[in-house]
Order: sequence, then C-alpha cells, then structure tokens
Amino acid sequence: MSTGLTAVRQALLDGPADVGPAEVSRAVRRSAGLRPDGALLDLDRQARAEMLGAGPTLQPLLDDPAVSDVVVNGDGSVWVDRGGGLTLQPGRLRETRALATRLAAAAGQRLDDAAPIAEGRLPDGTRLHAMLPPLCAEGAAISLRTMRTRAFDPTELQASGMLGSRGAQVLERLIQVRANVLVSGATTPGIKQAH
Repeated sequence: MSTGLTAVRQALLDGPADVGPAEVSRAVRRSAGLRPDGALLDLDRQARAEMLGAGPTLQPLLDDPAVSDVVVNGDGSVWVDRGGGLTLQPGRLRETRALATRLAAAAGQRLDDAAPIAEGRLPDGTRLHAMLPPLCAEGAAISLRTMRTRAFDPTELQASGMLGSRGAQVLERLIQVRANVLVSGATTPGIKQAH
C-alpha cells in the first residue's frame, strides 16, 4: 500500500466508527498534505477503492458500465464479462483471501474458516459470492455481479439482438396492458450478437 493510503487509513482509524465516502474524502484531505489537485483526486479515488470498494484492481472494472461480472479465481486470475462471455484480464490479484473477507464484511457477512462461504450485497448494490479453501482448492474465489440502473427500451433490446421482432411485439403489448410477467432462466448470460 502506498504511503498516501497508509496515512489515509491511519486518519480513518482516528475518526468515527462508521466510514463512508465522505469520511474517506475528509481523511484524504487531512492526511494528504500539500498535493496538486490531480494527485489529491487520484489519492481520493484510490482510497475509496481500497477502503470502500473492491480494491484498486477490481473497482475500476466494476465501475465500467460495460462490465456485468468480475470473477477472481483462487490462483488470482481475474475474468471479466462485458456481454460477450468471460475474458481473462492481464496480471494476477494478490491477497484474494483478505479482499474476499473485507468484501464479505462490507456486505454484512462473515467469511472465515468456520464460515467459508459468503453471499450478500455490497453497499453499491453489487452482488458478492465468495468462497475460501478447502471449498476451493487454490485459494479464495470471488464473484461480483454489478447492478446497472439503466433500463433498455424494446427498440434497444431488439437492436442488441436480445429480442426478435415478434418478441418485441409481445413485450410492447405486455407493457401496454401492464401485465405481470415472470422471467426465468440464467441471469446476465451476456448479449450474443448475430453473425
């Protein structure tokens, strides 16, 4: 961890028990000293990712609007789904167990040797599934599914290949009559483009 993040962490330890985005920003300003505005903003972004989010490696992926899922395998490999299936990201994540434990705590769950599986929602709505050895042989495994608030209209669904013309007609009629609809099946399988 950088010296700046260490100072921010110490400032947070000296502050209130409940830590949110505002408290992290105040701790950055208290501990950062004289830094250019750009460096201060970078430190604030890093501190939020490290202390409130999924860390400096995963949080930028989760913030990408094209990403629906981020998966970390026990070997530290990171996989991302941007609608076309999982793709391997360069590099490896270290200390996956510490990250999994911290994320579980942020979701209000316990994750340790006595409770090696955790499921929950992070404060931003991201769904978390985490598992520790011996349930996963190589190391801690983490699955994060983002929650997007943007709704697509039937025209956009049809243009993306998720809905055919007949399906669009049925959907439009269901919307017009305000029908209750149950949708079942796999969640976030990714958009498959017609070739």
